[in-house]
Amino acid sequence: MSPELRSPVCCALPEMNLAASIQEKVKGLLPDLLGIEFTDVTPDKVVARLAVRKDLCTVGDNLHGGAPAGTRVVGESVPVHKGRTTVVCQTTIRSEAGKLVALVTQTQLVIAPAKGV
Repeated sequence: MSPELRSPVCCALPEMNLAASIQEKVKGLLPDLLGIEFTDVTPDKVVARLAVRKDLCTVGDNLHGGAPAGTRVVGESVPVHKGRTTVVCQTTIRSEAGKLVALVTQTQLVIAPAKGV
């Protein structure tokens, strides 16, 4: 989770604006290149969707985990632990039909912005 999602400032913004703000920040970066669309962003949940394109698939035209090309997947990530130096999130990826495609637990290092920035 990025430091801005941990910031009290994000809590004052409407949720739709926060999702749009994050979408804007990732323009030209990997999430944008993959086609990830952020639909709901709060300090306690991030939801995004992805169209499963053939160029993202493994052999057999399936996204890693089994979602076939031509469909969409939805990912939802929730924090399990929000600490000062690390954040642990659990992310579920589901097919359009609701089938669990992947379950990931990740630990992220929180890097404070440089002073004066």
